[in-house]
Amino acid sequence: MDEKRTIYHRIDDTLESLLLKISDHYPSYQDFESHLYPYCFERTLALEGIVPQVEVYQHFYSRLELLWKRYSSSRYHLTLDRSLLEEINQQLTGEKGVREKNIVHRNVLHQITDYQDISNALDEVFLQFHTKDVIPILERYAQLLHGLMTIFPFFNGISLRFFCNLFLVQHEYLPVVITEHAKQKFFYYFQYPFKRFKNSFFPLVEESLEQIRLTFLSSIK
Repeated sequence: MDEKRTIYHRIDDTLESLLLKISDHYPSYQDFESHLYPYCFERTLALEGIVPQVEVYQHFYSRLELLWKRYSSSRYHLTLDRSLLEEINQQLTGEKGVREKNIVHRNVLHQITDYQDISNALDEVFLQFHTKDVIPILERYAQLLHGLMTIFPFFNGISLRFFCNLFLVQHEYLPVVITEHAKQKFFYYFQYPFKRFKNSFFPLVEESLEQIRLTFLSSIK
């Protein structure tokens, strides 16, 4: 069995084990979600370097929680396309479409290219995403995340990861939670072409599941 299939099966086996424990320990999966998602939001903000002592934390936290409840409750009816991404980004950050000014992000100056170049790149990401539904769910997720994050920061990174996690929960996966200690690796991996990226990124998905297990289920035998 090749390494790619091995890690897919390993993640799926870990997920199945977690879901079984969740079903035994929590009255319902919805009850587990009510505990899990606040944790996810906190880790998402920490990944961006936003800590509870900063006023902007409460602003983002309340919006993240409200929007996740809204979209996750209708997850099976959502069409994950560019218009939904733009809608989420605007509601979460107040930004309409892509950013139109040069910005510095993580000490790198990102110069705005022609809008049509960005627009075409987004269209290509979604075309590829919607025409490759025969590949494994985890690979589709990684492909979507990689495609969008390489266009980033012309959308907000929190919005992009929120959007990609909606795809996971649509397909009965837990959201991917990148913890603070892994954030440098996480951002660094987006320099890679997709094949190399996914081989580096999937171990972070395994770490995410292990972190969820340790946080919520470590006392369960």
